Amino acid sequence: MNAYEIYTYGGGELLTEVFNAIATTVGDSSYYRLLNLSLMFSAAWFTFACILKRNPFHISKWFAGYYVVFQILLLPTVTVHIIERTGGSNTVMASSPVSHVPLGLAIFAHLTSSIGDGLTQLLEKHFSLPDDLSYSKTGTLMASRLISAASHFYITDSVLN
Repeated sequence: MNAYEIYTYGGGELLTEVFNAIATTVGDSSYYRLLNLSLMFSAAWFTFACILKRNPFHISKWFAGYYVVFQILLLPTVTVHIIERTGGSNTVMASSPVSHVPLGLAIFAHLTSSIGDGLTQLLEKHFSLPDDLSYSKTGTLMASRLISAASHFYITDSVLN
């Protein structure tokens, strides 16, 4: 069982609750009943379409799509770790990791949060001053602190003033 890391800059507790809700839904037996019901209806539909089109390979395309979506992305479950990046340190939240998250969702969340985390660190490395307000240290509070600091700006150029 693999574990995927999801990086966040604030709001990690809410993200943990969302993934817990998804894991609870996936762990319920009615989830599998709904998957089987949708499989039954879609198999009947594609069998009917195969008969109308007189193409026996039409159902093989459907079966390949079904296998990829359900058997590889929705049914296997993995563990997800929510990593809170605010505060300047890379600490895992105090809450326990979330188990039983569908593999497709975990991979998508891991990839998108890793790209966002990498871009944030790269931009702050190259485009910020040493003692400047950074997003990785303060999260969304950076904007409110920047707005409150804007009242103390002094314009030294007389033409601009």
